[in-house]
Amino acid sequence: MAKQKSLAEKVFGTRDFFRTLSFREFATAIALALLLIAIIFVIKYLGSSYWFEDHGELAVLLVGPIVVLMNHVLYRMEHRRSNNYIGRNIIDYMFCLSGYLFTEFISIIFNGQLIWGVPTVGGLIVGAILFIVWIMIFELLVAGLKRILIKFGWPII
Repeated sequence: MAKQKSLAEKVFGTRDFFRTLSFREFATAIALALLLIAIIFVIKYLGSSYWFEDHGELAVLLVGPIVVLMNHVLYRMEHRRSNNYIGRNIIDYMFCLSGYLFTEFISIIFNGQLIWGVPTVGGLIVGAILFIVWIMIFELLVAGLKRILIKFGWPII
């Protein structure tokens, strides 16, 4: 008889995520990070047009979470199962880190310098802690959205 998983193991367990972790997750995170950068560049390019002049910053703020949610939907489509809280966090870290590295790389190529300059050790530590907390809070909101969608019979995340 198969052993039933506890609720804590379902939500915070990492076995299923790391068992299926492959190049596919990294490729998806990198491709979506590049997509997000391209969308932001298009919005900034269209910044002088009438609508984007007033709403361009809002569009940039909304497009980021939408692309992260696309990352989770693609994970569900690829694996035919939903990812748990810890797995979604790790995928978000991969996505955000690859997006940050590509943005810095683009800035070095076009401007010859890093976007925020060379960070200090204290700045790196504080930035890392704030980044982790932000991702965890965002994923708690995604977990709430996931529960609401399941109640309506739309398990897409």
